[in-house]
Amino acid sequence: MRILITNDDGFESDGIRALVEELQQDHELVLAAPYVQQSAKGHGVSFFSDLSGEKREYPGTKEAWAIRGTPADCAYLGITCIMKDQAPDLIISGINHGANVSLDNIYSGTVAAATEGMILGCPSMAVSLDMFQHATLEDFRPSAHIAHTLIQQYLDDPNCCSYTLSINVPVGTLEELKGYKITDFDPRRAYQRGVEMIDQPDGSTVFHSTAFNCTVEGGTLPKTGDIAALQQGYVSLTPIGIDWVDHLQAEKMKAWKLSQAH
Repeated sequence: MRILITNDDGFESDGIRALVEELQQDHELVLAAPYVQQSAKGHGVSFFSDLSGEKREYPGTKEAWAIRGTPADCAYLGITCIMKDQAPDLIISGINHGANVSLDNIYSGTVAAATEGMILGCPSMAVSLDMFQHATLEDFRPSAHIAHTLIQQYLDDPNCCSYTLSINVPVGTLEELKGYKITDFDPRRAYQRGVEMIDQPDGSTVFHSTAFNCTVEGGTLPKTGDIAALQQGYVSLTPIGIDWVDHLQAEKMKAWKLSQAH
């Protein structure tokens, strides 16, 4: 099987290394990852500018590219350029340093790279480890193994091209994991970002980030929430589609008294 591997943590990340080492014996791997760290870039794409990249040696892969672009750029170039003669059977984005749950999915470059593959008609998985700092290569190995074992079941799903499979793995050994839960987004995620304005001698202003914190708000734990699953020691499996429409709200809006705009 031909697998395109990408991420948002950059070409040299331990998350990619763990995936390559796990998959190299069974699959043909092509790597297209950002040249530098691109976390929280969301689904930004470079429609109106050229991109550059470097082809590099990477043990365990057939071909490897470090690309000066966003994660979604890397997925796009991997499918449409680097692998245009032999399209990938699957994209795996990750393994991310830190979970991608709830609101994270709006910001996440890891998820964006996978959903770019979905947009292009390629089955795509995003894999994230619930450990933001100080993760080592060994910490990522259980997540790589879990992703490997889920590949065939995902591809056997006749609807696999219509959604991205987002896999979030708690910290710990395989033996410590309690199992799997099919999840949706837990709404209790909150971000706090401190920013101060600093006037510069040339008349410009620098908006300087002073702090960043991500917390889980109080309240009832949703039974099918992704945050709750991780907190309880389960691997969270979330199918992410392309449709962001709030269909319940759309039905309610049909009662609005709307007249033709002039």
